[in-house]
Amino acid sequence: MTTLLSLADGVPESLSGLPALYLLGVGGPEDESGIGKVETFVWRFAVIERAGADVVALAFTRMPALMAFTRALNGRQPFTVPTEALRIAGAGLRAAPIDVLLDGAAEDYDALVAAGGRLEERRLPALEGSGA
Repeated sequence: MTTLLSLADGVPESLSGLPALYLLGVGGPEDESGIGKVETFVWRFAVIERAGADVVALAFTRMPALMAFTRALNGRQPFTVPTEALRIAGAGLRAAPIDVLLDGAAEDYDALVAAGGRLEERRLPALEGSGA
């Protein structure tokens, strides 16, 4: 499995120095109840929830790697993972109890799910950065 990079104790230099980082998720309108409200646009990150461990964000350094990942998973089972990505500069990340799977493959995702993880969409301000 590709190494998970933890943001719990700060942002590793291998992430903070990246000019662009693409994080899988879904953007759209939302209010407090989770119902669409066009005045408020939010980003919900695709993360793998794990019991007793930090969530895992799915991030990529290059768009072709992201596309290969989503095509591999969605080709087996449509709509397994979202295909939208938020692009931020690595320097915009903040410390938080989040692990990052950087440039992972479908096999990495499979291993996390096989270990009891499940894909969820969550708002995570520490990953929103300042754009890139």
